[in-house]
Amino acid sequence: MATGDLEWLAEQIEIKLERIRAKIESEHEMIQRSSELIAKAKELLSEPVPKFWPSIRK
Repeated sequence: MATGDLEWLAEQIEIKLERIRAKIESEHEMIQRSSELIAKAKELLSEPVPKFWPSIRK
């Protein structure tokens, strides 16, 4: 391979690696957000439920 070809290939590999890193970071952020939302949902579900609901009059 010529030097120019190797440089081009190295650039393409670096671009691909940057995309992979960005994807992994995005996935980590989504997982973190999901974990936070699940924790909030569990907290809400652990609260006592009223024994009766007030009637709605029209």
